[in-house]
Amino acid sequence: MARWRVALAWAVAFALAAFATTGALAAPAAKPKKETQATEGQQAVSPERQAAEDLLQRYRLERKVLEDQRRYLAQQHVQTADAFFNNQAWEDALRHYQKALDLDPGNKRAQEGVSKCQRMLGVAKREFGALARDYARQRAIALEVQKTELNNLFAQAKALYDQQRYLDAIEAFTKVSAKAKYLSPNIDVGEIATQAELYIQKSMRAMEEKRRKEEEERLAKAQKHAEELRRRREALLEERTKALLRQATTLYNEGRYEEARKVCDEILRRDPSNGAAESLRESCVETKRRREIEQALKDRRLETERHWQETRAMSVPYTRPEPYMPPELFEEVRSRKAVVSIGGEEIKEEPWEAKIRDAMNKKISF
Repeated sequence: MARWRVALAWAVAFALAAFATTGALAAPAAKPKKETQATEGQQAVSPERQAAEDLLQRYRLERKVLEDQRRYLAQQHVQTADAFFNNQAWEDALRHYQKALDLDPGNKRAQEGVSKCQRMLGVAKREFGALARDYARQRAIALEVQKTELNNLFAQAKALYDQQRYLDAIEAFTKVSAKAKYLSPNIDVGEIATQAELYIQKSMRAMEEKRRKEEEERLAKAQKHAEELRRRREALLEERTKALLRQATTLYNEGRYEEARKVCDEILRRDPSNGAAESLRESCVETKRRREIEQALKDRRLETERHWQETRAMSVPYTRPEPYMPPELFEEVRSRKAVVSIGGEEIKEEPWEAKIRDAMNKKISF
């Protein structure tokens, strides 16, 4: 790459030289000052000059790319050196800081890292120097602070567990476990990590148990609500049945047996085991049948009486004709009655009939 840059520089120099020579050879004769200025303003750029400018522009771009690459590589070496420094590998850290400076001499972090590594290497060579003890003490303090923070985080997670906020507790214990695993190479926090894992499992079981209890409570509430609805429905059905039974009883008392029977059928459709409705229905059917029989017998008796009256009205009793009747026997014969009977019943004259007959036999004059 260095050779290529040298070749590129020589090519640029050659182009500039060619441009200068061509411009000198092609220069016109001297003219007045005003005319020369006008001509220079209108004169176009020559191909050689344009090629030289393009080559310079390309060189600048490639140089900028190379510089960016060097800075990027220097930054990578700085990050690697920082990691080595945090792990107290000061020699490796110094080597990477120096590589970063070789690539980017102006890198501040690399310069500071070289100074720190040189100081730490001097302290390590002197063994138990004041700077090393101070650094160890600061690191111990930092680790103790991190351990305290871990304990506080564990206490917060346990408080969430005690409050039965199991989902938040699982999240908090997960953070405790992750941080404990991160600090475990430097701090003895294995017990806290183990406790965190145990509490995560306990939280999951408790959450499942809580969900199961909530489901049971929800089911119990649903069953209680269903039972309450059933009791209300039964109470409404009972009230409705009582109202229909009262209606059927009223219809029965009014002699409207068929309507009462239909109401009883409606009650039995709703409540087949209702004995009162069934009994009332049987009473309605039996009473209706008995009343119909009584009515039929009454109608038959009335029809028989009417027929008998018509028959008697059309019947004329006949006696044995006498060729001659003495006057003294005339009244006796005239008042004689024939004994007529139908079905073994003897027809006798009623007192009122006798009064009517006597009144009709009286002589009247106008």
